[in-house]
Amino acid sequence: MGSNAVFQSAFKDAETGKLSNRGRLLSGFGAGVLEALVIVTPFEVVKIRLQQQKGLSPELLKYKGPVHCAAMIVREEGIFGLWAGAAPTVMRNGTNQAAMFTAKNSFDILLWKKHEGDGKVLLPWQSMISGFLAGTAGPVCTGPFDVVKTRLMAQSRSNGELKYKGMFHAIRTIYVEEGLRALWKGLVPRLMRIPPGQAIMWAVADQVMGAYERRYMTT
Repeated sequence: MGSNAVFQSAFKDAETGKLSNRGRLLSGFGAGVLEALVIVTPFEVVKIRLQQQKGLSPELLKYKGPVHCAAMIVREEGIFGLWAGAAPTVMRNGTNQAAMFTAKNSFDILLWKKHEGDGKVLLPWQSMISGFLAGTAGPVCTGPFDVVKTRLMAQSRSNGELKYKGMFHAIRTIYVEEGLRALWKGLVPRLMRIPPGQAIMWAVADQVMGAYERRYMTT
């Protein structure tokens, strides 16, 4: 939200101070890209490698924990091994945040006549409804990127030749081998996780931002 606000300030019209829908989309996308590169990708790589280990006794596990896993990846694959699947992660998070921030603003206007900067603060239950609906947009739009991201992060260079050579090669391979619907595998559990989380997040965020505006921005 912080980086999105910075990008929005940059994209606002210099004369009117208003933000266009294009500027809102670009701001959300920029925030998602920053999130993906700085935080998400390396932690996702470690998480997925650890989750892959199943059915083995502790002494047979290749990775003993998060720190050991990260160190092993760097040792065997280089520092950039922690950024495996960065391209689809950037596309997933960028598209997800662009869709989410834009949809939240649109639902606020459509459902509650709430316009950005009008001083109106939504009730928590109103924020939850808008946030929940906005949270459904991201997973639907970003399903293929999420699937490809997981496939790229799961494959280890230490196991020999890589099956997927990159984002576009992975999309094409999955489509040819498994069909179009395979690119949206896991959509249902993502919809069970993300929209409720967005509902809670926006219920809190709107109240915090509303309290800040009332205290510091009203005359």
